[in-house]
Amino acid sequence: KEKMKEERRENKKELKSERGKYREEKLRLLNLHAEARKCAKDTDACKNKKEEVKKGVKAHLENTVDLIDSSLIRLKERVTDSKVLNDADKQSALSQIDELEKKLAAEKERVTALGEDVTNEELRNEVKNLKKLWQEVRRLQQRIVADLISSQLDHLADKHKEYENSLEARIRELQAKGVDVTSLERLLEQFQDEQAQLERDQ
Repeated sequence: KEKMKEERRENKKELKSERGKYREEKLRLLNLHAEARKCAKDTDACKNKKEEVKKGVKAHLENTVDLIDSSLIRLKERVTDSKVLNDADKQSALSQIDELEKKLAAEKERVTALGEDVTNEELRNEVKNLKKLWQEVRRLQQRIVADLISSQLDHLADKHKEYENSLEARIRELQAKGVDVTSLERLLEQFQDEQAQLERDQ
């Protein structure tokens, strides 16, 4: 269990690092793009800047694919490791993740196939496609995380009910032995009130 927690922490660190690199690269690319736009002449320096922007966009697309891939891997791990999702929910979530992984693999092939002579229009199309896929992945992530939280809350509510039943049984046992259980009954009543509040808040 500790090993899994440590691996999860490492994965979070790696993803955070990848996101940081992604943001830095995006900012660098935006600055480069702004410089290339200012450059209206057909000089060699301008052409070089424009080519550098194209290369930067392609590298940015590749980084985005890697970031989405890492995100899907983490999501898959969370679903697989979940102790609160039932098998049907897990299978459904995993099949949806697999579909997105297939789409991502196809997108990665298209990005990798972009050559030196790629046009601005082709780059814009790939950016649009990847952005659309990223939004799809984000929606799925949000839904799955919401399902995980909801299942976890249901699981906790069930556990609380078990504790309540156990406490009632212990109180009855002690009462049968002639022990004063007034304070325990107050605790049980307080527990039941808190449990009812928790259920209303869900």
